[in-house]
Amino acid sequence: MMSAEDIFSSSSSPFHAFGHALLIYAKAMLSTMERSKIDQAIDSVANVQFLLKRILSSTVRIKKHHGKQSTLHPSFSAPSLDHYASTTPSTTTTTTATTTDLQLELMYANCILMSATLQFLKESWIDHLKAAYELRKAYKMYERLFETVTGMTLVEYDRENKPSRVRRTVSLYHNNDNDDVLDETVEHGAYFGIGLFNVIFSLLPIKVKKILNGLGFHSSRRTAIQLLQKAHGSETMYSSLSALVLLIFYTDISTYLYPHINTLFTHEEATTLLQRMKSQYPSGYIWILLEGKLNRKGSIRLFEQVKNANHGFEKQSMNVDFRTVSITELSQFRSLTLYELGWSYILAGEYVQACETFFCLISESTSWSRVFYHYLATCCMLANQSYDKSILEIRQIVLLLDSQKKLSVQDQFAEAKIRHWLSSEKNGSLRETLQSMVIHPLWELVYLCNGVGDFCRSIREEIELHEGVDPFLFLLQGVIARDHRGDTELALMCFHKTLTFQSNWIPYAMYEIAVTHVVLFQKGQILLEDHQSSVTDWILCIEEFYQTTSQIEWDTRMQLKCQLLTESCYF
Repeated sequence: MMSAEDIFSSSSSPFHAFGHALLIYAKAMLSTMERSKIDQAIDSVANVQFLLKRILSSTVRIKKHHGKQSTLHPSFSAPSLDHYASTTPSTTTTTTATTTDLQLELMYANCILMSATLQFLKESWIDHLKAAYELRKAYKMYERLFETVTGMTLVEYDRENKPSRVRRTVSLYHNNDNDDVLDETVEHGAYFGIGLFNVIFSLLPIKVKKILNGLGFHSSRRTAIQLLQKAHGSETMYSSLSALVLLIFYTDISTYLYPHINTLFTHEEATTLLQRMKSQYPSGYIWILLEGKLNRKGSIRLFEQVKNANHGFEKQSMNVDFRTVSITELSQFRSLTLYELGWSYILAGEYVQACETFFCLISESTSWSRVFYHYLATCCMLANQSYDKSILEIRQIVLLLDSQKKLSVQDQFAEAKIRHWLSSEKNGSLRETLQSMVIHPLWELVYLCNGVGDFCRSIREEIELHEGVDPFLFLLQGVIARDHRGDTELALMCFHKTLTFQSNWIPYAMYEIAVTHVVLFQKGQILLEDHQSSVTDWILCIEEFYQTTSQIEWDTRMQLKCQLLTESCYF
């Protein structure tokens, strides 16, 4: 990082200034999330915005002086800062202004996007409103650049959706040899910006997306994937950034949609993309981290490699020199590594190591879901039958809940479980309540994260042989029968058993039945029309179930699962 910062600081050009701001931004996002570091990044980005706006505004004045029509976004009005005019290149010509201006405008849109995400990290609702406005502004700039490059609107592109139909209408791009590079950068930068926004918006609940649509935002997962793949195929900085977004997108939706039925962006495509990035950046720890998330078998070794990449790591303090740190020393990256390592230990059945990892995460984390981490550690103790220790930890969680002002969604989930256990204590001791549980709490967590397929063989066999009459147990046994035994008949039988209970697992059984019909289609045992209609019918049943019960589960998890399943069927 120090070498990169020295390179970016070696010139006063706007391109170097943007590179330096991007580096400061990345380090702030991956560091301790301290207010001072966030403010430093905001100031750095704001300085580049000021520089870019001044240059672009000066270009507008030059074009008006020569009687030429400006191609710049109308938001670029000349600020009354005459002393800064000396930074504007006096050699700017009207013959090459179009290409350079679009390049600068692209960087300006990137700066707005970075500034907005940093503003969201602040606690003030005023900052959040400012960030929302800035996001819309950045989106509109990417959208205009996209229309300039392709000659069509996003709606038209999404409707036609054929790369051969995409065309360029900007004829000033090819005035000299350097224009080809600038052309490619602008083109794929626009693809990346629109693709990134589409990925983020496509994962939001429908209620939120309806509001955003009214504000001028449009989202399409299909368009997002295609545009990001186009940007990755370039030789610009947006190639690696697009690969990173695509891989994060894949690992994120894998917690909602089973990889083996995901036709939006398949496991094979993600694996190929990851191997390409690893060969290009063999020392990049972020790709090793993503490899562990993609393939849980052997992931413990990979996460331990990232965790131990810097043996001299100590918890960051206010005096850390960010110029000399490695990415593995940035606390948010390290926290993510510990979190994934803990989950890998759980899936491998190594509960003691998992518990220790989560306690290590608690000791180092200052801004993430501490209540949920304590809950994960408690569940590991229960899985290891350490009931006395788990009781002490539950009491600790109660004290932590009483002192917390705001709870994340994960913390709220943990709170509900802890309160339920404590309420059962009225009918007996807490120890008896914990010992009498038919299902390990960890099994429920892993299922909700679509991780049953990543369980080691011994845990899968334990679940298959587990005795008891429980709707969730039948649900787990059905998933294992379908995805590991290939027995769809037994799986459907198990899912229908779950439907005979009055429980909150009914919609999940309906969902698994819909997934099973997709699997039957993949095996050639049912027709395309039959499997699509079956999926649609079961999703309607799920919606009807939640209309008569709490909407929280539908809004936070099941709605997106159903959306992704439907899109995958019709993709």
